[in-house]
Amino acid sequence: MTLQLLFRPGAMPAARARHVLALVSLALLAACGGGGGGGDTTPVPPVTPATLQISGTAAIGKALAAAAVDARCGSGSGTATTAADGSFSVPVAGGSLPCMLRVTSGGTVLHAVANGTGAAATANISPLTELVLAQAASGQPADLFANFDATAQSKVTAAALSTATAAVATALQGTIDLAGVNPFTDRLVAATASAPGNALDGKLDVLASTLGAAKLTLADVAKALTSSGASAGKVLAGHLKPAAATCASLHSGDYVEIDPVGGSTKLITIDAVALTSRQTGVPPAASDTANAAVPVEGRPCHFRTNGGQEDVVVGSAGVMLNRFVDDTSGLPRAALILPRQGTTLADMAGTWNTVEFIREASGYVSSYAQASFTAAGAISVQDCLYLQPCGGSLQQVQLSQRTDGGYDVTGNGDNSTRLYAFRSLIGEMIFVSIGSTGNLIVGSKVAAAVLPRAGDISTYWDLTLNVQGTASALTADVRSITAVDTAAATFSRGAGYGGVVDTFQVNSPRTGLRTRAASTCKTTAGTAVNCAGLISMPLAGMGMAVYGSAVSGTSFYGFSITRPAGSTATGVQSVGGNTPTTPSAAPGTLVDAGGEVWPLRASMTISAGGQITGGFYDFHKLDGTQTPCTHSAANTAVCHGTSANFSVTSQSGPMTTAGAATGISLVAGPDIYGYTFTGTLSGVRWTGTWTKQASTLSPTPTGGGSFSVDLAITQP
Repeated sequence: MTLQLLFRPGAMPAARARHVLALVSLALLAACGGGGGGGDTTPVPPVTPATLQISGTAAIGKALAAAAVDARCGSGSGTATTAADGSFSVPVAGGSLPCMLRVTSGGTVLHAVANGTGAAATANISPLTELVLAQAASGQPADLFANFDATAQSKVTAAALSTATAAVATALQGTIDLAGVNPFTDRLVAATASAPGNALDGKLDVLASTLGAAKLTLADVAKALTSSGASAGKVLAGHLKPAAATCASLHSGDYVEIDPVGGSTKLITIDAVALTSRQTGVPPAASDTANAAVPVEGRPCHFRTNGGQEDVVVGSAGVMLNRFVDDTSGLPRAALILPRQGTTLADMAGTWNTVEFIREASGYVSSYAQASFTAAGAISVQDCLYLQPCGGSLQQVQLSQRTDGGYDVTGNGDNSTRLYAFRSLIGEMIFVSIGSTGNLIVGSKVAAAVLPRAGDISTYWDLTLNVQGTASALTADVRSITAVDTAAATFSRGAGYGGVVDTFQVNSPRTGLRTRAASTCKTTAGTAVNCAGLISMPLAGMGMAVYGSAVSGTSFYGFSITRPAGSTATGVQSVGGNTPTTPSAAPGTLVDAGGEVWPLRASMTISAGGQITGGFYDFHKLDGTQTPCTHSAANTAVCHGTSANFSVTSQSGPMTTAGAATGISLVAGPDIYGYTFTGTLSGVRWTGTWTKQASTLSPTPTGGGSFSVDLAITQP
């Protein structure tokens, strides 16, 4: 009997029809299990998967309104837009947890994770969730979102986030109280224009204001968390303190100043906002004032203090170099200033390169070594003779913790040696060791140095100590990488302030170092010139390098510190002599009291009778060019002077376009920027001194220096 006959209209009663239909259904089910029977079947509609709903609030201390929210889940994805209060609800059709969330609001991009089971989950998105994710993943949350596969999901389980949240809370202790806080699932009410936020939102406000005062980004904090491990709290403690207005890397806090020639250390406390310092442990008398520092105009991270006797420059990680005039000898010296962090013996474990300046009877000599530290503080040291491989017997010494955050080094016959270590935000470390006899040792963990790229520009301060430990002038320079040879592992630099081009080989003579042979030094015309062969050690993460002589019998020790953006002039920045007197200016230059050189032009017009009727000066761009610019508070980092008419002039005799036949006293100023020029004009060359008073357009403190310029004189 066919199915058509069974269902023929009117063929049987309804009750029997239901019975037959049931039998047929059973027969069909049995046939489905057979070996390939055919026939027409009606498909069963698929079950529609449930929709997963993820809700939360996106905020940065205020609500992120009208922001795009994207979700990527174990399965499924979805999008939504935040409401005016930052709240959102993302539907994910057929979605399954966990889900990675991203909120985008202008330039703000933050991430979070929703964990759990079921059809609903809560996940706030905030700077705190970004930090916790970075800690959990030991990397960028954006990378997790881009590829939220099984590996990524395993890094952000509920247990992993709980551990990471505790680690972030510990690292930020003293800045934000996160005890008992779950930034992902705790109720977050974000502040709006019409309503305040709740306690969790208030913690986001504290984080934002702390980062603003410290001139740090959320990415800076995330990097410290992921690179410094258990030491992240100590690293962040210093960097999260307020920074100086003209130097993002100078933070308030405790420092140690290490003077190699004096063989001494001094603990100081700096207020970066007020730009003052006091010696720690020396309570000032009621009449005492803190030592004040004055920013050098147009020079981020360059300060003068102690009445102009000291030039202090700050590296990108917060390590400072102080060039000062010794009170006793009157000679210029140099000291390193390190933030005090209180590293542990375990932090020191590893192999280190060292560049050393060792005092002997005849003076200082350059020296090198490699040192291996254990987590218990045992050190094995092997000397490295200039360009030769390290060898010889091992010296065994021991570190022990000091109460000032440093270490004592014992076991080498000199138990007065102290060592201080510092870790940057990106996790790189250096140490500086000083002995009572004046031995200076700087160490950096061994890691392969990389070649720069052709076209890279480096701007830096440079200072050298000679065999007596006397400091050179603090110079500012700009060098470009002109050629890179990957096969030879070399790079060449264009001429800088000294007019010399040179070539370095990286990872020579040892991994992590670089060598400049004296034979590579030439003028821009290709003529060989005398220069010192040297071994340089870049201090990774510090924006610094130290270097010494590569040749036995020639000794010096140098420091190079990267200058921040906006400080691009070349020239001498501090006095090379024994006293802080202003050096004479070469023709076409202006020199300040600290010895910094600026290109200078000036012109004037005279009447038919030889009287000065007008004129202007300029000492423009800080890159050493004569490109005109207008000085203002907004561009003080790139423009020091401006084309400006002399507001007052006086002269003692008539002028001609050929200049003064005899010496004429000439005064110009004060102008609108506070400058007054006083000097003698012989021919067209005007030479003398200048002073600067604070003015509305240039409110820097009083200063002065020398100048020399050939006037362009016109007579209508």
